[in-house]
Amino acid sequence: MHPAAVAANRVLLGALVATNFLGQNTPAIAATEFDYVEMWAQDVGAMVGYDAGAGAAAAELMPFGVPPLDLAGLASQLGAQVTGLATTATAAVSPALQGALAGVPGW
Repeated sequence: MHPAAVAANRVLLGALVATNFLGQNTPAIAATEFDYVEMWAQDVGAMVGYDAGAGAAAAELMPFGVPPLDLAGLASQLGAQVTGLATTATAAVSPALQGALAGVPGW
């Protein structure tokens, strides 16, 4: 259902309720509410169709499998990364530490 149609229905309902003196607009209010319920029913029907189509498309997909693990390769990669990080950290901290210790007597 187009949002403009829903908005027009709600504006009409508001106008009818605002001018409903002594119940004169009660039948029109009921008809407007009925139209709104029909809009919801149409939207639900469309969504059920979309869900069925999406479910059918998803059913045709290949299921995910567990990828094979190369634990030896993974361990060597991790070891190389840790070694690289340790070397970088030592190179960055060493000059600052030497500068800080230079002012300490006895070092």
